[in-house]
Parts: sequence; C-alpha cells; structure tokens
Amino acid sequence: MRVLQLLQQGDYRNAAAKARSALNTFPESLELRFYLSAAESKLGRIEAAVENLTTAAAATKDDAWLLKIGKALQNLDAYAPAKTVLGKADQNRPAIALALAQLRWQQGDYGPACRQFAAAHRRWPGDGPIWLAYISALLQLGLDGDAARQLQRASSAFPRIAEFRHLMALQQISRGENAAAQAAAREALALEPGNAQYQNVLAGLNRLLNAPSPFPPSAQDARSAAKWQGFQWLNRRPAKIRWFGYSPDLLKYAVAQIPEAAGPVVECGVYHGRSINLLAELTRRPIWGFDSFEGLPEDWNPAERAGSYSTGRQLPAVAEHVHLVPGWFEETLPAFAERLEQKIVLLHNDCDLYSSAPTALEQLV
Repeated sequence: MRVLQLLQQGDYRNAAAKARSALNTFPESLELRFYLSAAESKLGRIEAAVENLTTAAAATKDDAWLLKIGKALQNLDAYAPAKTVLGKADQNRPAIALALAQLRWQQGDYGPACRQFAAAHRRWPGDGPIWLAYISALLQLGLDGDAARQLQRASSAFPRIAEFRHLMALQQISRGENAAAQAAAREALALEPGNAQYQNVLAGLNRLLNAPSPFPPSAQDARSAAKWQGFQWLNRRPAKIRWFGYSPDLLKYAVAQIPEAAGPVVECGVYHGRSINLLAELTRRPIWGFDSFEGLPEDWNPAERAGSYSTGRQLPAVAEHVHLVPGWFEETLPAFAERLEQKIVLLHNDCDLYSSAPTALEQLV
C-alpha cells in the first residue's frame, strides 16, 4: 500500500494526505484509519491521531485490532481511550490482560500494576511475555529476591527467550557477580546476535574482566554507541567504579553511603514517583522532588518529543517526608538552593535531557 510506503519513508505529510483521500473511497478501512493516525502523530497532531484511532475502534469487535489500537493509544498517552478500547476486547485473552496491566503501569500505578502482572502470570503460567513483564516490574520496584526467583524459573522454562538471560545478567552486575553476568550475557547474545543492547552489556563485562570485546561502537546504533562511549570514559577514571544493572539497586547502594551528617535527599525528575517513593522507603530524611510535571521541555529523540512524560501537572502520591516542587528547574532550583541550610547528602539527577541535567548540577552541587 502506498500509504504504508510513505510512512516507512518518513514522508508523513503525504502519507496523511493519501490516507485521507483513500478513506473517501474506503471509509470503513481500519488499516487506512490506523495509518492516518500514525501519520498524524508523527506530524505532532496528537488529537487528530487519537480521534482516528477511537473511530477505528468503534468500528470493530476484532480482538486483534482492539489490542493494536489500544496499544497505539497508550503510546500516545491517551490512557482513558486506551482503557476503553482494551475493555471491549475479550478479557480472557492473555495478551489483553497483559496490555491492561502495562497500561496501568504506564500511568504510574506501579504497585497495583505489579499485582496485576502477578495475577496474570498465575492464570497463564506458560505465557512468556506476561512472565517477562512481571519480572521486569519486580526489578524496577527493587524487589530483587522475588525477581531472582522468578528469573531462575523463567530461564529454565523458556531457554530460547534471550530477554530472561539479559535481565539475569543485569541483576548479577548489581550484585557484583560479573563472571556469572558475563555467562548470562553471552547466552542472551547467542540467542539474539544482532541486539545492540546485549552487545553493550557483554562488551562492558568483557572489559571489566579483561577479556577481548568484539563489538566496536561503529557497529551499533547511535544511542548504544553513546552509552558505550560513556562506559569507556568512566572505566578509565582512576577511582574504582561500582556498576549496577538496575537503578533501584543503585539507589539502595547510594542511600547506604549517606553520611551521618544531617541534610536532605533531592531528586530532579520525579514523573510518577517510582524512584522517589523507593527513596522514601530507604530513608526517613527529608526528600525534595523537582519536576515540571509537564513532560520534556524539548524533543529528546523522534519517539520522545517535547511534552513526553507529562503527568498533566498531576503530582504523584508520596510519603509524608517527601516534598514535591512543581515547575521548571531554572525557576524552582535557584530559590531552593538559596534557602538551603544543610548540604544535600544525595542528589538523584534523573531528568533525561542533557540540557536539564547541568541546570540541576549547577544549582545544587
């Protein structure tokens, strides 16, 4: 189809025009409506994209299409329409149950979403994608022991799914078990030889263990190459570097290093509050969280545009010793730094964009 070709070529304006024209002849075509939505979203016309997807959903009862449309709406952060569309599908299908749990997770309802993954896994214990999502949720919530037990079982049950080996390697890195992590990373890459992320992890472990690394950065995508360059730079520092596979493991370690002296913990980049609530579980010190809650101030990459990660200015539920400060960093951090009476004991700088990170560092360090 010509519309699909235009989309694949990145000619979104012509793809949208062709799709609209074709819909005049084939008004009930779900495929054309879906392609038009994709083109509209790439052009930044999110409301039009959502409208086309909801129109398509209203015209079908097919579970496969409802799942596809629901996920597309979820990717546009149109959570309420996505839930409605997925609610029309057969709730006894594992793919639908998984999509609904993932939708809840993306909305920042982490604990209930994890329990939803667990319930789906109990119902469909042989479903690999559900098990994978459940384990990933456990790891991201810092529930290491539960995740380790599930990973051992899943790796035996699904020896051909590389992602289980990859997750195991990352967990072993956090534990300092680099040789075991290297073996798991090799197994993951053997199952998916072209995976740039797996290449990075194995190359890093090879470097740490003084083994040859056959993966030059030139063979990787731009983001993976940048990560590899950052790893190399850090690895050349004279101080011994401690590596972690997951951010919750890093935060646990960091909190354990906090000195006895009084002082607050600060997080820049709160989003739905997953990491700041973990910090609140780990320490009773006052914690300050800064975020615009309006999403990224500028484009990060083609898939994550300005406004991505917005909560619509809705602040997450946090513990009583956590204080949230909404607003852009350049507006909120200077006043906070000026009235700060004690030295910050831990700064978690998790603001995605490079342009935002120096603002936080310049004001607070």
